Amino acid sequence: MNITLFASISLNGKVLLAENPLHQVPNEMPGDFIQRAVAAGCMIIGRKTYEMIAQFPAMLEMFKGVEIIIISSNENASTAYKVMANEAVAMAYIQQQQYDTVLIGGGTSIYNTFLQHQLVNTMVLNYVPVMSGTGGQLGDDPALFSTWRITNQSTFPSGITQITFVQEG
Repeated sequence: MNITLFASISLNGKVLLAENPLHQVPNEMPGDFIQRAVAAGCMIIGRKTYEMIAQFPAMLEMFKGVEIIIISSNENASTAYKVMANEAVAMAYIQQQQYDTVLIGGGTSIYNTFLQHQLVNTMVLNYVPVMSGTGGQLGDDPALFSTWRITNQSTFPSGITQITFVQEG
């Protein structure tokens, strides 16, 4: 199974958080993100990311046909989508449903949970040409160590460089 983490990162390595008004989502990113989610058929996000997306019903409609799984300790986080308590429950469900690809769409705690448990095998990182004093950090577990190699790199007209990494070994 291919589990792909999709994140936007500042030049100084901060995860750009959608709920931060200073971290504007680059124009190219929502379309690319939605396209990847539709291709995967399954997407995992945290409660805050879901709440941010849910503010834009037209955007949420673009995920039609995508199974959205929300990881939250609040089982009432959504009545429209599956809410699961943690990554282990979500992974058991995903394996039961036999998905080939799953997109991890954020936020930072969801990214780090999946990285910590060595569940991610592909990362698509969008390097946005901004410096930010706030934001999350990928790989915040001191015991985490993994090696990756670049499989693709492209630059969008806005200057965002998207690099795809796959885990080695």
